[in-house]
Amino acid sequence: MKKHFGVRIISAAAAVLIAAAMPSAAALASEDAEASKASAAGWLKENLAQNCPMKTFETTDPLLDTASCTYENAVSALALISEGDDEDASKILDALVDGMEKDVEFHDRFRNAYMAGKASDLPGYWDDGKGEWIQDAYMVGSSTKSNAAAALALLLSYKNEANERYLNAAVTALDWIIDNCQDDSPGFTAGYTGWPNAGQATVLTYKSTADNCWMLAAARRLGEITGWKKYIEAASSASLFLTQNMFSEGDTRYFQGTKEDGVTPATNLLLTEAQALPLFCLYDGSGMDNMERCMTTDGGYSYDNSNTDGLWLEGTAMAAQALKKAGRENASESAMEAMRKYQLPSGGFPQASIGELQTGELDHVITDIPSAGPAAWYIMACNDFNPLV
Repeated sequence: MKKHFGVRIISAAAAVLIAAAMPSAAALASEDAEASKASAAGWLKENLAQNCPMKTFETTDPLLDTASCTYENAVSALALISEGDDEDASKILDALVDGMEKDVEFHDRFRNAYMAGKASDLPGYWDDGKGEWIQDAYMVGSSTKSNAAAALALLLSYKNEANERYLNAAVTALDWIIDNCQDDSPGFTAGYTGWPNAGQATVLTYKSTADNCWMLAAARRLGEITGWKKYIEAASSASLFLTQNMFSEGDTRYFQGTKEDGVTPATNLLLTEAQALPLFCLYDGSGMDNMERCMTTDGGYSYDNSNTDGLWLEGTAMAAQALKKAGRENASESAMEAMRKYQLPSGGFPQASIGELQTGELDHVITDIPSAGPAAWYIMACNDFNPLV
């Protein structure tokens, strides 16, 4: 009996030792998440090593293949800052500032895209069949979102190391928005597409919730740095637009933006991005309940509530971080797990989990080509890094 009892005690002790030596399920999940984040960061850095400014898309499309989109480069720089990699972030930011300073037509704004690897040029390609140089109206245009995101990335880098060139470029970009994208009501319009000097530009008179979130964050930070009234007032205008014009008390959601008049709310769609970003810049999680209307069956998030048959990967990362900040840890982790399912062997992510994700916005289809945006937002979500603070 004694011997038998002793064997049982030894077996129990051995079991305790074995259990202590084995990593828990939570620890294994944490290791997997860290490896996944490292892979995504590696993909961004490899992309940067090949082209600076970074190529936004992995595609055979001749036009997209040349594009280095300002917004995606800005969020990539923010992601690298969240990793503590200020050196690589500065490479991106230096290239963007080069693009502004060396622009053949305009030196007072960021374009929506530059030529990948050569910011002094704009994206495009020669079409032998048509015998002409092909460009895209959106890419050569300038938007509030691109300029505000680039300015914010520059200002966050400036916070880490005072670089007057970065501060001056941020001032220039926000001044362009203030001077060109305001009307008589709160908030900022979207910018323009096309070629103003050729008389082929379209002014975008609607206002976007997402654009104004970026503008609020950038103008607020520049106001804090400089103390200048114009930026404090710009931040106040964006904030007023979001809280009074875009927030629906009745169903606690943020509208996507306005109609073309810049005032009337567009209420037909509920966008993931429009619910998540206000939490980052206004610290208001009121849109979290309604954001669930954009949820896919596996815990990820689509672009809007009109079609939840596929994930919008960038929006899923935004949603995951917003949910975490709102104290909804389980929903946040479900979104991150859903996103990791679609991480590519390269470490990058596609824009969408299906070939073509139809949205409720006219002519807006999100494809499954790899893009810098979702990788950058995924890294920031892993690091719980708020770029709009």
